[in-house]
Amino acid sequence: MLNRVLRNQNGGEQAYAMGGIVFIIVALFLIVSFATPYLKYSSISTYSQELVNYDYMNDRPNPNGVRTIQNKLMNKIKVKKIPIDTTTIKVDYDLEKYYVKFEYQHPVNLFVTKINLDFKVDKESNKKR
Repeated sequence: MLNRVLRNQNGGEQAYAMGGIVFIIVALFLIVSFATPYLKYSSISTYSQELVNYDYMNDRPNPNGVRTIQNKLMNKIKVKKIPIDTTTIKVDYDLEKYYVKFEYQHPVNLFVTKINLDFKVDKESNKKR
């Protein structure tokens, strides 16, 4: 199909057509490269909020709840293949709320250079008792 399009054009139009095709390929590559880490961040951030709210609604904050939240979070991180050192995940509680905090960098390889995107999750349970 590409060959047919290029055959029906003269020299200048072929250059523009090839430039347009190259631009579209590069744009798609960049969108996929940057969208993947953001989608993973959004997923883990939402999951963290759901965990602290769910455990808070089912029981008063306690050490067992902290371990449960941390284990569920680590399992989700492994499934999503997010580059987080699990020792940096801080799950804490007080008499009223659970807290989840962690930061991580997600590397994005752009052939010529590598960029690290910084992400931070800081969630606490909503008080709905």
